[in-house]
This record gives sequence, C-alpha cells and structure tokens, in this order.
Amino acid sequence: MRSSNTRTQITLRKTGNIARDISSFSTEHMAIGLGRLTYVKAVLAHRDRDRIKKDWSAIIATMDLPRGMKRHPSPETVKRWMKMYLLQGNDLRSLIPDYQRRNASKKT
Repeated sequence: MRSSNTRTQITLRKTGNIARDISSFSTEHMAIGLGRLTYVKAVLAHRDRDRIKKDWSAIIATMDLPRGMKRHPSPETVKRWMKMYLLQGNDLRSLIPDYQRRNASKKT
C-alpha cells in the first residue's frame, strides 16, 4: 500500500507544468492543451461520469477534432486528463504536454 507522501510525489511528478508560467509554452503545446480541455469539458458536462466506455465513447466520437489532434482519444485517456485537470484546480497547464521533462528523463 502506498503512503500519502508517495502519492503526492507521483502527482507532483506527473504535473510538472503547473510550476511553469502559462506564457512559457509554445503555441503548438497550448493548442494541444486547449484541445484536451474541450474533451474534458464535454465529459464534465455529462451528468453520469462513471459510465465511461458506453457514454463517453459516444460523446467523444461526436466531437470535432481539435486543432493539432489526428484522432479522438480513448475514454480512458480523457479520464486521465480529467483527473489531472481536477486535481490541479481546473488549471489548463495540467493538460499541456510536458515534452521537455519527458525528453530529459530519456537521457538519463
């Protein structure tokens, strides 16, 4: 069983963008974050958030693809985005990809 301290460390590690200023992100990364936000808001507007596969798949499939996205995400991916978004107090920065951190971890 994980301690709450370990959970906090994992959460902080996954959301490294929160410490960055919103203006420091590229236009491309902002577009990706805003695209993710459209899916999160669509699911949040749906009342029964627990019925992921059935209801969310239909909601996601009917949406227009946001700029910068090649295909619709899976319901599980949207659930992960929604969790990060809500945990960080509805902060857009939690949805912006952190490629800089990802590339740094591959070098070590």
